[in-house]
Amino acid sequence: MNMKSIIRDTLFAFLICIGSMQMVFAQDTIGYIPPGTSIVHNIFDLGISEPIKDTLAFLDIDGDGTQDIQIWLHIGNPKIDDPLAASFIILNNSFSFCTSINQMYRTYLYNLGDTICASGQQWGTAIYYTVACYPALGCIMDSITDQYLAFKKIATDEIGWMRVSAFIRYYPGPNSVSFTISELLALYEGTGINTVTNTFDFEVLPNPTMDGQIFIQCNERIDAIDLFNAQGQILKTYQGDLHDLILPETPGLYFIKIRNEKNQFSIRKIIRL
Repeated sequence: MNMKSIIRDTLFAFLICIGSMQMVFAQDTIGYIPPGTSIVHNIFDLGISEPIKDTLAFLDIDGDGTQDIQIWLHIGNPKIDDPLAASFIILNNSFSFCTSINQMYRTYLYNLGDTICASGQQWGTAIYYTVACYPALGCIMDSITDQYLAFKKIATDEIGWMRVSAFIRYYPGPNSVSFTISELLALYEGTGINTVTNTFDFEVLPNPTMDGQIFIQCNERIDAIDLFNAQGQILKTYQGDLHDLILPETPGLYFIKIRNEKNQFSIRKIIRL
């Protein structure tokens, strides 16, 4: 065999090897699948188009039977700085999302193969994270297509990721919000994932409120109520089947999280003018 034949055969073998290789990711990158985890496809495809309307869904990422994250789609009233948004609310302080240091409540967007929570990023400490929103001040991310978010289970430091798309239509035409999770790294081995589109429902009246006095209308027996500010900081916890509350004097956006007797959670926003 002459030198040209050797070079030709070596190059041919190399090309076959390259063509059969799959992309390999390091443990701290988007796309890596650690042992004991599994990829789940087509988790949620949600959308709303009615003004002053919320849509909720719940997600169990680690397969322990407890809902970890509430997905919240919202069409509010921009005149009072209440934007259209697709957001996550963390339940039971169980998970964290990676954010930009300069935007602590906005989930950081990745591409496949990117390093997770690298320089200029940090794991958030809030319960509320915005994925896409418009048109409030500092909130102009109205379109996301097949990009990735990174999350961490606080108790174990396990890291996962999800591939999402979101679209917010603000003008012209009717407002609408859509959100899709097309792929998710579940922190357990299996072929399915525990999702709930509505655990239980309750209303907060009046909303908005002028004087801060509100009434919680709920068919479930209330076990506890947590009141949070817009930054996800808990302000007060109430125990028992309480229905009448008074918000802080400072105008703004607040969140009320209710736990029922079955240890299920649901969250609503409330605005004090």
